[in-house]
Amino acid sequence: VLDRLPTRCHAVGRLDKDSEGLLLLTSDGRVTNALLKSKQRKEKVYEVTTARGVANAHLAQLRRGIMLTTPTRGDKTLTALTLPCEVTRLGSASFKIVLTEGRNQQIRRMCKALGHEVKRLHRVSVAGINLDGLEGPGEWAALDEREQALIEAQLDDVEEDVEIE
Repeated sequence: VLDRLPTRCHAVGRLDKDSEGLLLLTSDGRVTNALLKSKQRKEKVYEVTTARGVANAHLAQLRRGIMLTTPTRGDKTLTALTLPCEVTRLGSASFKIVLTEGRNQQIRRMCKALGHEVKRLHRVSVAGINLDGLEGPGEWAALDEREQALIEAQLDDVEEDVEIE
């Protein structure tokens, strides 16, 4: 995607090769910081389809958080509970999940910890910006006025977080 753009841009966040959905692109590094590194965690919404049905008890565990071990630099690992999140059933083997953190392959790893294989992972929204009006994969659009205002508000929030000495 980035190789086809006429100007230098980078993605805000990431989607692994087996995931699909909303990808925000910007040439303004402040936007990336505002959406990913701010103290105020921004919501990312995904639709998840698993290989088999998901029990209500597993959805409840996802809501509370899942203990994940993540390799760090060197031979060390970090084991920590994921932040609580919002989970809504969509079907017997599908659900919507709203995250406010973004660990590497977090949803896939959370599901795997519960014995579920993710068959489809589709990001539908980041910080209130969604796929409305786009017809399918490969479609793109510039931000509309509402979305631009959302981004501007995020930039204002980050600037307020900066301490001036």
